[in-house]
Amino acid sequence: MEGIAVDENGNLSKIPNVDSIPRDMDGFKFYVSLIDFHSWDIYRHTFFNPAELKLNEKPLKKVGDTVTVSLEAKPIPLLEWENLTSDLRMEGGIIVGLYLADGVVNGTESRIVYFEQNQRIKQYVYGSVGGILLKMPYEGTTRFFGHIFVDQSDELLKAHFNEYVYGKVSAPMGVKVIVHTKREYRVEVE
Repeated sequence: MEGIAVDENGNLSKIPNVDSIPRDMDGFKFYVSLIDFHSWDIYRHTFFNPAELKLNEKPLKKVGDTVTVSLEAKPIPLLEWENLTSDLRMEGGIIVGLYLADGVVNGTESRIVYFEQNQRIKQYVYGSVGGILLKMPYEGTTRFFGHIFVDQSDELLKAHFNEYVYGKVSAPMGVKVIVHTKREYRVEVE
């Protein structure tokens, strides 16, 4: 993929075509990982070249600089995954970037940025009981936080984040299922 994954409106419309990915749980996990992978480029532009994303923020230039971007109530369009999730509505929250320090990654001078982002999720999830497919409402939040390391040309060297998803599934007969998930994601350029 060339260029940034979002279009001029900030929508994730420029990720590679995923029509050939199976519409099962493994395919869904691959799709989510694909979005995560391209998110690094979005964060990089948000923090160092915000004008490219039409953000009214000053780029991080020196240690101590902060960028705060509000995407509250901005929908994030994602694909549906038949029999796993539907009517998926994700809304952006606040993105914060803080230029922490300068460092060295594999012999290359780098800038280290702490970032965090939160989002809201509403969707229907599906489960099967005794051959009956159940469609159940789900609502929750997700919070990312981690570090991004870029070289002096703003190119990604490495990054990592932890994501915490907190949600509630309304199952049949008034049963509430609480969902807590922690995911760790790392990427490093060699």
